[in-house]
Formats: sequence, C-alpha cells, structure tokens
Amino acid sequence: MPGAAVRRELWGAAVWTTDWVFAHLYCSWFGLLVYLFTAPLAELYFSGFVRRFVSRRALRQHATHSEHSDAAEAIRMWDLLIESYPGQELAAHFRGWFIGEGTMRRGNVEAVVAWTVFNLAPAACNAEQCRVMERIVGRVESVLGSPLPAGCDPSLVVMSYTHEPWAIGHKPLIVYLLLELFRGFLAVFMRHHGYQLQNAGRLSFWCRPAPDPLRRPRPPPPAPIVLLHGVLGLLPYAILLRVLARTHDGAVLVPIFTHCSITLRHVCDEFKADQPPHDSAELVAAIRTMIARHAPSGTPPRASFIAHSLGTSFLAPLMRSTPELVVAAAFVDPICFLLPDGAVLKNVLYATPHPIRHTFHWLHRYVVANEATQQDYFRTCWWWAQHWLHPGEICCDS
Repeated sequence: MPGAAVRRELWGAAVWTTDWVFAHLYCSWFGLLVYLFTAPLAELYFSGFVRRFVSRRALRQHATHSEHSDAAEAIRMWDLLIESYPGQELAAHFRGWFIGEGTMRRGNVEAVVAWTVFNLAPAACNAEQCRVMERIVGRVESVLGSPLPAGCDPSLVVMSYTHEPWAIGHKPLIVYLLLELFRGFLAVFMRHHGYQLQNAGRLSFWCRPAPDPLRRPRPPPPAPIVLLHGVLGLLPYAILLRVLARTHDGAVLVPIFTHCSITLRHVCDEFKADQPPHDSAELVAAIRTMIARHAPSGTPPRASFIAHSLGTSFLAPLMRSTPELVVAAAFVDPICFLLPDGAVLKNVLYATPHPIRHTFHWLHRYVVANEATQQDYFRTCWWWAQHWLHPGEICCDS
C-alpha cells in the first residue's frame, strides 16, 4: 500500500536524523558531559544504534579483499606449506581450519582452499578458480600419499569468518566515552613529550621529531623508529612512548589505525564521515611517505620497527613489498607468522575460553574481539592474506 510505504520512508528518515544527531552529540569533545545528563536514555538508544550499525555493515562486501592479488598471495602460501609439511602435519594443519569433529573429506579440503584463496564457497567458484582449487587439493593428496575420501562431512565447518553472522557482545556507551577520555589524556601526555600529530595521505600518525642536530650523536644519524600498535590503539603503550621519546635520538613515528582501536567514531562512521580502512598497498605507500619525510637528510628512507600483536600484520606487507625500508624489526606477540594456521583465527573469533583458567584469553575474546567495531573490522575489512609473513621473508635483523 502506498500509505504504508510512505510511513516506512518517513520512519526511516526520522531514525536516520536521530542517529545523525546522536552521533554528532556523543562523538564530540563534550560527549561525556552530555552523557552525564542523559545516561539512561543514551544507553537505551545506543543499544538500538549498535544493532542498526551491525545490520548495515554485515551486508557489505569485504572492503579490502582483492580478487587477484590476494588470491595470488594465498596460492603462494599454500604452495609453501605443501612443500614444507610432511603428510601428517599437513593433515593436522587442514583440520585446524574446522570447527567440529568428523572425517576430513575432499569436499572439506576444497572448502578451506576456496575460502582462503578466493573468499568463496566451492560452489561459487568459476571454472578457472575450480582449476586452481583442484590443483592445490591434488598436491595435498600427493603429500598425504592417498586420495581423500569423496564427499563432504557436514560436521566439519570451515571458519570462513567473512561469510558468517557476527558474534556481538554489547558494550555500554560509557565504555566508548571513557576510552575517548583516556585517549584525550594520552594525547596531552604525548604532546608533553614532544609528539605532534601529522598526516601521510589518509594515514594519521604521531611524530616526535629528531632532536636538534647539535644534540644528536655524531654521524651516522639514527634512523626513525616506527611503533605499530595492536587492538585498542595507543592506550597500552604510554610508558613505551615515553621511553622512546626520551631515549631515541632519531624521529619516533606512531601510525594510528583507528579501525582496530575500538572507537565510538567507528560505530558512528556513516554520520561522522569516517574513512574506510587502508588496504595493504595504500598502507605501505603511506608508511613509506611517513618515513621519507622524517629520515635523516642525505640518507635513504629507512626505519626500525616495533610491532605488537595486530601491528605485526601491518608490518608484514611492508617487509614483503619494500624490504629496503626496514633496518630492523621487533615482533612482539606476533600473529603474522601464524595466520595460515587456523588456531589464530579460532582463538580470536571462535574459542570459548574459561573465565578463570584462561582469564586473559577470556577478556580478549569477550571484552575485545566480540565488540561491534572489531567484528566489523575483522569480518569486513581485514583479509588475512594481506597480512601474513613467512619467517624466511624476514629481511633484516629482528
């Protein structure tokens, strides 16, 4: 009925307008002050706001997956693994990509290969993709020493996280507002220690410039140090940032990856004009620009890197594509080497850790990983093949 359609449109416009007002109120610098006077109503409205965010984002195509370059990188990964694993270890590796117990059959292995290479189910692959899948599965069977049983065991479910419903655990609005407050304190702290906020393309970063040349040691001047943070942004690194600012005689550069930092702006991005995340090529170009701008004059653009957790996955494409930029690297709690192993994915998005026996894992899984913006980032923005690194590809002291 036309009247019903008009009412739906009016209702949709009213909700959009109210969401726009909500986003601009609570994403502003006075958002916490507004919250103090509106807390019960704000929390009630925010629960629906997050549900609408999830319903919109869960329908999106993957934002950074490339049909060609990512498929080529995944094929290279499978070729390396098949060459390096003996039969039983290769079979165990494939089993790690499944949830459930059962007999691994050819169809199950095809499902793993189709998703990891093409972000598709086997039935959705075209003729060329099927030929690639058959080649990889054939090589797997040759390493195993016998053909895989025909068919597909339905009790083995592939962890194809880009195709599944999101596992959302609601977080109150006050959590986001307090995180923003702490980030404000951290920004003051960093400015006090000489850091300045700059941009390289769409990438924002903090820079503590190199001290005055008269205070530096004699040549050669030190290369910049780049800190690549993990989930939660820069909040866990305050002491490290202070130590680097006080002890390093070169520049200190700290890129900000907002889409993995649990920010209210991410939830409100449609109304606050937030930008989509960088894919690996854009990220590498921005970091190259950042280093070139702050490298000592007369020297090639090079830097040392400290990468933690998710930050190691940002260092991986840089080390693969532009190894000449990396003087040295420290990998702290690295995930980049283990991304081809399903255990990493299982621990982050699927595991059910015990809150007492595995407290830290439980906190990470239910407090961080199932937060709405992290589910959005990992399921629609972050593609594993862009962020893995074979240990043999490390190109410097590390």
